[in-house]
Amino acid sequence: TIYFGTPVWHAQLPQQVASFLQQVDWSGKQVVVFGIHLGSRWGRNLNQIRELQPDADIVEGITIYASDANEEARQETLAWLSKQGE
Repeated sequence: TIYFGTPVWHAQLPQQVASFLQQVDWSGKQVVVFGIHLGSRWGRNLNQIRELQPDADIVEGITIYASDANEEARQETLAWLSKQGE
């Protein structure tokens, strides 16, 4: 299992992240995606990752709203992390 973090920029993957994903091969791997956004939630990110890594099992993880208070984001993340591996 790979945990992969990425920001959501204008509802899309940043070009640098897309370029990285074109260079790696995660075939047969489970990839749990987590990210941060400014209102678009995942936008097209998950679909773009699936297109760039068609032979990987892409799993929606958590996306945090960047304007959330630090403690709120921390608690949300900790709650999500505690559910991993169940």
